[in-house]
Amino acid sequence: MSEPLTAEPSGERRCLCVRQHTPEPRELHRHHVWPLGEGGPDKSANLRWVCPTSHSSIHKLWREYQKATGEPSWVIRRFYGRYVRDLVADGWAQAHPR
Repeated sequence: MSEPLTAEPSGERRCLCVRQHTPEPRELHRHHVWPLGEGGPDKSANLRWVCPTSHSSIHKLWREYQKATGEPSWVIRRFYGRYVRDLVADGWAQAHPR
Protein backbone atom coordinates (compact mmCIF):
# COMPACT_ATOMS: atom_id res chain seq x y z
CA MET A 1 0.00 0.00 0.00
CA SER A 2 1.29 3.43 -0.86
CA GLU A 3 1.82 6.20 1.65
CA PRO A 4 -1.27 8.29 2.38
CA LEU A 5 -1.57 11.32 0.16
CA THR A 6 -2.25 14.69 1.68
CA ALA A 7 -5.80 15.93 1.94
CA GLU A 8 -4.73 19.49 2.70
CA PRO A 9 -5.85 22.08 0.13
CA SER A 10 -2.31 23.37 -0.26
CA GLY A 11 -0.73 19.91 -0.59
CA GLU A 12 0.13 17.86 -3.65
CA ARG A 13 -2.76 15.87 -5.04
CA ARG A 14 -2.14 13.00 -7.40
CA CYS A 15 -3.76 9.70 -8.20
CA LEU A 16 -1.53 6.64 -7.93
CA CYS A 17 -3.74 4.22 -9.88
CA VAL A 18 -1.44 4.37 -12.91
CA ARG A 19 1.99 5.85 -13.55
CA GLN A 20 0.63 8.47 -15.91
CA HIS A 21 -2.89 9.45 -16.85
CA THR A 22 -3.59 10.28 -20.48
CA PRO A 23 -5.05 12.81 -20.44
CA GLU A 24 -4.41 14.05 -16.91
CA PRO A 25 -7.69 14.23 -14.98
CA ARG A 26 -9.06 17.74 -14.61
CA GLU A 27 -9.99 17.01 -11.02
CA LEU A 28 -9.26 14.46 -8.34
CA HIS A 29 -11.73 13.09 -5.85
CA ARG A 30 -11.12 12.80 -2.13
CA HIS A 31 -11.82 9.21 -1.05
CA HIS A 32 -12.05 7.77 2.47
CA VAL A 33 -10.36 4.35 2.42
CA TRP A 34 -12.41 3.24 5.41
CA PRO A 35 -15.76 4.84 4.47
CA LEU A 36 -17.26 7.33 6.88
CA GLY A 37 -20.58 5.45 6.65
CA GLU A 38 -18.81 2.34 7.96
CA GLY A 39 -17.34 4.19 10.94
CA GLY A 40 -14.15 5.41 9.29
CA PRO A 41 -12.38 8.50 10.59
CA ASP A 42 -12.34 11.79 8.73
CA LYS A 43 -8.56 12.15 9.04
CA SER A 44 -5.83 12.67 6.47
CA ALA A 45 -4.39 9.19 7.12
CA ASN A 46 -7.70 7.74 5.89
CA LEU A 47 -7.84 9.86 2.73
CA ARG A 48 -6.53 9.30 -0.79
CA TRP A 49 -6.83 11.47 -3.86
CA VAL A 50 -8.02 9.41 -6.80
CA CYS A 51 -9.01 10.10 -10.36
CA PRO A 52 -12.75 9.93 -11.16
CA THR A 53 -12.35 6.57 -12.91
CA SER A 54 -10.61 4.97 -9.93
CA HIS A 55 -13.12 6.49 -7.53
CA SER A 56 -16.02 4.95 -9.41
CA SER A 57 -14.23 1.59 -9.56
CA ILE A 58 -13.47 1.68 -5.83
CA HIS A 59 -17.14 2.13 -4.98
CA LYS A 60 -18.20 -0.61 -7.41
CA LEU A 61 -15.72 -3.05 -5.91
CA TRP A 62 -16.76 -2.05 -2.37
CA ARG A 63 -20.35 -3.03 -3.27
CA GLU A 64 -19.03 -6.41 -4.43
CA TYR A 65 -17.36 -6.85 -1.02
CA GLN A 66 -20.67 -6.00 0.63
CA LYS A 67 -22.55 -8.56 -1.49
CA ALA A 68 -19.99 -11.24 -0.65
CA THR A 69 -19.73 -10.09 3.00
CA GLY A 70 -15.99 -10.18 2.49
CA GLU A 71 -13.52 -10.52 -0.33
CA PRO A 72 -15.28 -11.46 -3.57
CA SER A 73 -13.85 -14.13 -5.83
CA TRP A 74 -10.97 -13.45 -8.18
CA VAL A 75 -13.44 -13.74 -11.07
CA ILE A 76 -14.85 -10.38 -9.90
CA ARG A 77 -11.72 -8.73 -8.48
CA ARG A 78 -9.60 -9.34 -11.59
CA PHE A 79 -11.46 -6.63 -13.49
CA TYR A 80 -10.10 -3.97 -11.15
CA GLY A 81 -6.57 -2.60 -11.10
CA ARG A 82 -4.19 -3.45 -8.30
CA TYR A 83 -4.40 0.03 -6.75
CA VAL A 84 -8.20 -0.15 -6.58
CA ARG A 85 -8.10 -3.71 -5.19
CA ASP A 86 -5.55 -2.70 -2.54
CA LEU A 87 -7.50 0.37 -1.41
CA VAL A 88 -10.75 -1.55 -1.10
CA ALA A 89 -9.12 -4.50 0.67
CA ASP A 90 -7.44 -2.10 3.11
CA GLY A 91 -10.67 -0.22 3.80
CA TRP A 92 -12.63 -3.45 4.23
CA ALA A 93 -10.06 -4.84 6.67
CA GLN A 94 -10.29 -1.67 8.76
CA ALA A 95 -14.10 -1.64 8.71
CA HIS A 96 -14.38 -5.38 9.43
CA PRO A 97 -11.48 -6.47 11.64
CA ARG A 98 -11.21 -10.18 12.31
